[in-house]
Amino acid sequence: SAAVWNSAALHLCTDRPLLVVEGVFDGLPHWPDAIAVLGKPTERQLPLLRSAARPLVVALDGDAWREGEALAWRLQLDGVRARALRLPPRTDPGDVNNDELMAQARRVWEEAR
Repeated sequence: SAAVWNSAALHLCTDRPLLVVEGVFDGLPHWPDAIAVLGKPTERQLPLLRSAARPLVVALDGDAWREGEALAWRLQLDGVRARALRLPPRTDPGDVNNDELMAQARRVWEEAR
């Protein structure tokens, strides 16, 4: 599917990172700074992700961190400001306090500089 929950957040012109998570329940605690790809990211969603006006931090569930890293690399190759955040095993983004997760997302960008 090409559907993405909260896709309007992709087009907000800001340097505040936008979390890319798997499910809506992972994104809700981090709204408005999260989008959900409703499962694993798909090829059909890539054009929408490529249209991001703000930096993306791919924060898939802890058991899917390699997939998140691969997606971030692919988006980078397409010119998108994207990085991956590795969560601990068996940890979902929705399990992490919003302030803590957003601080981790900002650190990912600071370390990339």
